[in-house]
Amino acid sequence: MSAVDEAAGLSKDSKSVRRQGNRLFVLRDSVWTDAGFKDSMKRVKVRAYSAAYFRILDMLPELREPLALGDRVIVAGRSVAIEITATGVDSLTDREIADLQSKW
Repeated sequence: MSAVDEAAGLSKDSKSVRRQGNRLFVLRDSVWTDAGFKDSMKRVKVRAYSAAYFRILDMLPELREPLALGDRVIVAGRSVAIEITATGVDSLTDREIADLQSKW
C-alpha cells in the first residue's frame, strides 16, 4: 500500500494524510475525511462517543480503526457516509440502523 501512496504523491510523513486499516484519510478543515467520500453521498451525523456511535461500532466493527482518528471523522460506505461530529445524533432507531447497514 505504501508504494501506491507514494505513486499517488502521498508521503508517509505527511501530517494531513493517514492510512487507517485499508482506508486512506485526508485532513480537510479539521475533519479526517475518507478518500472514498463523495459530497453527493447521504451523511449520517453521529455524536462522538454517544450510544449511536457505539451501536455503529457494534454493527460495523471494521470502523474501529478509522474512528480511532478522533471525534471529527467522515467514513464512506457504498452509498452512505458516517460523519462523527460534536453535533450529531445521540441515538438511532432500529429502522435507521437497518437502513444504514443496508447502504453500507
